[in-house]
Amino acid sequence: MIFTQRHQIRVKVLLTLLGLFLTIITISLALAISTNINNLNIENFLHEKPSLPSIILDRNGDVISELIGVEKRTLLEFNDLPKSQIWALLTREDNPFFEHSGFSVRGFTRAVFKIIVSGSLDNGGGSTLTQQLAKIRLNNTFHRTIFTKLEELWETWQIERQYSKQEIMMMYLNKVNFGHGAYGIEAISRFFFNHSAKNNSVAESVMCAIQMARPTLYSPYRNPNGAKKVQRRVLTQMVQNGYITDEQANKSFAEYWTNHDWSRDGAETVHDTRNRDDKAPWFTEYIREEVKNLLFGTQDMYKDGYVIHTTLDLDYQAAADRNVLEKLTVIRKDYAARSESKKTAVYNQFTDVISMIGLISNIKEIKVEEKSRKKQDLDYFNSEVVPNLRTLSLLTGISSLNNISQIALKASEIDSKSNIETGLITIDNKTGQILALIGGSKFEYSNQNNRALNARVSPGSSFKPLYFSAGISSNQITPATHFTDKPKTFTLDGSTPYTPSNYGGHWRGDVLLRYALNKSLNIPAIEVLQTIGFDAAIDRSAALLGITDPGEIRRRFPRNFPLALGTVSVSPAQMAKAYATFANSGKTVDPYGIKFIENQKGAIIINIEDEMQQKLYSPNNTIMSPQDAYIMTNLLETTITLGTLHYGYTQLENGYDGMAMAGKTGTSDNWKDSWTVGYSPYVTTSLWYGFDGGSSSLGQNNNGAVLAGLVWSKYMKEIHKNLPKKEFYRPSGIIERTICSVSGDLKTQKCPTSRREVFKAGTEPSQFCTYHSYAEEYTEDSIMKIMDSIRVEASPENSMPAFNFDRFLFDDYNNSITTPEEDFDDSFSDILD
Repeated sequence: MIFTQRHQIRVKVLLTLLGLFLTIITISLALAISTNINNLNIENFLHEKPSLPSIILDRNGDVISELIGVEKRTLLEFNDLPKSQIWALLTREDNPFFEHSGFSVRGFTRAVFKIIVSGSLDNGGGSTLTQQLAKIRLNNTFHRTIFTKLEELWETWQIERQYSKQEIMMMYLNKVNFGHGAYGIEAISRFFFNHSAKNNSVAESVMCAIQMARPTLYSPYRNPNGAKKVQRRVLTQMVQNGYITDEQANKSFAEYWTNHDWSRDGAETVHDTRNRDDKAPWFTEYIREEVKNLLFGTQDMYKDGYVIHTTLDLDYQAAADRNVLEKLTVIRKDYAARSESKKTAVYNQFTDVISMIGLISNIKEIKVEEKSRKKQDLDYFNSEVVPNLRTLSLLTGISSLNNISQIALKASEIDSKSNIETGLITIDNKTGQILALIGGSKFEYSNQNNRALNARVSPGSSFKPLYFSAGISSNQITPATHFTDKPKTFTLDGSTPYTPSNYGGHWRGDVLLRYALNKSLNIPAIEVLQTIGFDAAIDRSAALLGITDPGEIRRRFPRNFPLALGTVSVSPAQMAKAYATFANSGKTVDPYGIKFIENQKGAIIINIEDEMQQKLYSPNNTIMSPQDAYIMTNLLETTITLGTLHYGYTQLENGYDGMAMAGKTGTSDNWKDSWTVGYSPYVTTSLWYGFDGGSSSLGQNNNGAVLAGLVWSKYMKEIHKNLPKKEFYRPSGIIERTICSVSGDLKTQKCPTSRREVFKAGTEPSQFCTYHSYAEEYTEDSIMKIMDSIRVEASPENSMPAFNFDRFLFDDYNNSITTPEEDFDDSFSDILD
């Protein structure tokens, strides 16, 4: 077929029209797709998940702290803000905001002029609030090109088309960076003024508004003078705009700077204030670590805004802080005073020699004569003098100078490791929920070792009930088992003979198990260990402490007699777990702090509480019978009324106000650790004072009874004041018998003293006391022989008092009066192998 020229022209026209049509269709389709995608993004903009910190709540729903990442942010609604905050924002950033459609011709022209003059896009300005929001949305804050400006204009138009002015303003106020790590108006208000943006005054609203353009440039804490000038200028503009009166501006401005904290650190951020305002920093750090282990994948506790519901009770925590940390401050001061007196003696001993050498050698660094006479500046001595002594020793050949420097350095090193620390944990007896937690002195960057959970220190005599319970369970010992408390040497094959002593060298003679435990006698304790054997003692102790790994059990529990006196290494949390088993009728619990975690929508994503509740019903949780647990509780109640916890009990007005309590104190070798672990029908608390290094001594007056025992008693009384009074649960299978206080057998008429005692059914004594029948027959003949052998010549005024043999031989410990020293815990100064 032959195409004429006319046909060719027609084909070209058709092809051109077809190409144009396809081009129009393609462009239209591309625009439609891009617009739909953009519209979808814009529609989701208001509802997209912002970066929010996670909130930690106590068991009553009160805020403990927040887990803040890079951005600290809290969202508000438009109607939450005071009008002054809106006016300040409009005056500072975009006065015609409610009049334009997202783009200001005047502002844009002004910006173009600045760009032409300066030759830089960074000096443009003139953006509306919507354009600034678009910039945040596109993350173009640090990327300034013509293309990004056009992109922002397109985004601005889309935002204005989709949202109301109020929504746009709140999106901006909730997203903008205000500096100091605070994102959003609520975060910066709480950081600056310690209250919500809902309560901002006129001057406070302005101070927030002037942070937006260049965060922290006009921070009232980094640059107070500059911030003051800009704030005054904006207040004047607000008056000119008719938002406020001149009187309101002046009054608010004056009040703001009258109450301004000029001493506040300008480098502080919201992360620092979190630590400062945290109501339980040790617990918060524990929770942070737990949450980190629980979340997975892209979940981020610092950005996803979780609500973490915990077990902590802030009232209990406040009581713990008051009692435990205030006492820590006192004993630290006392300890420092004792240490300082020793350093002062060393300083005074050498200061004359050092000064003389300084004068002779004309070395100004060691001319300390004047300083030593004026103020005995030990810090100067350690920091300025000591480093030069070794050099001077090398120059002069005087070796004693080097000896002085070494003594001083050693003392300084000991000081750094000799800060007294503490650890406390309170758990619910039935669930294991952590109600209060103190991991040490002030929580800070250099002090983050949570001693309540991680310490490995000797519990002293507070360890004894753990293996005593094995004896009760085996029926080999009962509260009426008889012991003789007197000096005794114990031997094991291949080991050095071991001869322990009691506190103060006191020996009690014939005693029963109850008395031996509440007075913390060491010889009976080791005899209990001998009776039940190392295997039974270690197995029960490990089970109570929650130690299951065979290798760790071998490392932790030495198979020697000092084990009976508490030479294992444990944490306060482990001891709380052990004693809570007694309170919980023989069932063990695992301490935990997180109940459940919600996401931003209120959906529970992790539920620890349900898991722990299910675990409580496991048969593996039963370590001893309810009857065994009750016997141990009944024994430990006596420790408070007559034993080592009696001192703390007597210092309380009206005791525990009728609330049942049981517990035990502990003091390690050379008074390095002071313990009290005990419980009520509701909670168990474990408290420790001591040293991280374990090489220093708290002093004899800071043993378990006097230090930890007193603080424990005050704290436990305070947290129980609003709880109904209860006694410990007494299961069936417990019977009582009247026994001889000396032999432990059933009482006869010849027994001078007796007491009611509790037993598991089947373990009660079955025979009557024969000890006093023998003693009565022996007494008359023996006493006459003894008296005949004593030749005493006494004048009438110095006549010898009548000899009371029964009083001499049989002491009823229930009616005896103890001295303050006897109420103290028994130390074991010779505990080492």
